[in-house]
Amino acid sequence: MRRIERARTKSPEDRQKFAAWLRTRLVELGYDLSTPRAGGQADFARAAGISHPVISRTLRGTNSPTPDVLEAMAPVLKVPLRELLVRAGILTEDELPNGSWPPAGERPTPERLAAMAGIHDAGLVQQFVTFVAGLRAQQAQKELEQGTTHKV
Repeated sequence: MRRIERARTKSPEDRQKFAAWLRTRLVELGYDLSTPRAGGQADFARAAGISHPVISRTLRGTNSPTPDVLEAMAPVLKVPLRELLVRAGILTEDELPNGSWPPAGERPTPERLAAMAGIHDAGLVQQFVTFVAGLRAQQAQKELEQGTTHKV
């Protein structure tokens, strides 16, 4: 997904509307949000690879989730990222790109893949990037030996 540079100013009402939708969706999926100590928020945060405070602030409507946070939430919520981007007010239906991500011919960066996997610590991201570079070198060597080339 191309980085969304422009952030909309969301009103408190917009944030509350998204928070209400998110609460409803989490309950539908079986997360217990009945009390702060019920564990539903923490369980969802763990499943999505997002910090618990980010989820808590989003559910209270005090913060709007970033596109990266929405991207991590989407598979756990079983909702397409496109829908979350619109519900959160990041993009309108008209602004959504056509097609799939990544765009044809583009390969996501290792840093992007790390973020999608919930890896945010700078040291761990660097380890991930190094690991991916090693795997890509091994793949290139195998392809060279076999006389094949695969482009992603």
